[in-house]
Amino acid sequence: MATEQILWVDLRLCRARAGAVDGLEARYQVTCVQDPGRLSDAITSTRPGIICFEYDYPDIAGLQALRDTKTSYPPVPILMVTEQHSESLAVWAFRSGVRDYLVKPLEPLELPARLDTLLSLRVQGPRGGARPIVRCHSAVPAEYRGGPEKMTQRAVNYIEAHYHEPVYLETLARICGTSASHFSRVFRAEQGERFSRYLCRLRVLKAAALLRRPDASVTEVAMAVGFSNPSHFTHTFQRYAGMLPSEHRKRAVIEPTAAAISEAP
Repeated sequence: MATEQILWVDLRLCRARAGAVDGLEARYQVTCVQDPGRLSDAITSTRPGIICFEYDYPDIAGLQALRDTKTSYPPVPILMVTEQHSESLAVWAFRSGVRDYLVKPLEPLELPARLDTLLSLRVQGPRGGARPIVRCHSAVPAEYRGGPEKMTQRAVNYIEAHYHEPVYLETLARICGTSASHFSRVFRAEQGERFSRYLCRLRVLKAAALLRRPDASVTEVAMAVGFSNPSHFTHTFQRYAGMLPSEHRKRAVIEPTAAAISEAP
């Protein structure tokens, strides 16, 4: 019977897909929290051996919740799991007292192995009385601070990670915490083009690189970058690259940059 207490803090902006916590209930006693305002009560009631913070695209509020938790409950080890990753984010995490840091997607046994290691090394959680104060001076990396002037950056990060999958306007709007209509206006203002054009251009860029591989057919490349219809892919590629995919392959040109691929009038 599972006896180890894990407090799982799910701060993902988009919860349409299964989280990393799924399947852990058979090994541990897992309590899930999605509201940072409930963290203190959950820690007091469960006395967890580990606190896990899961993110897809971290924002300043979610990262601040982690840092505040470490400051208030320094003996409890924290594991951070994130989909969006950068070196600056990892540095911030460890400077803020995170004991382990994982980037999704995870191997099937990777998370339980890390949890078991932390549980074997942990110092017992808070038991009442005065707590030592941990002061974390490392600033949240600029790219995760958000704010109105960077509202759509999280959407851009999502597109770049999921361009090969169906990407919906409503999903991006939810990630950015706004309505679809408002998101469309702000995306065009901040990124200089419509969301649909940005996505197509990125897919064409990725396809251009894959087409240089002689072992990949045009249809396979189309599927790999998110097109379910090869004819639509051919039309879109020609529109943005100025040539057919087969012509691009024959010329074996250097991979075009975003500035080099433009939509034909």
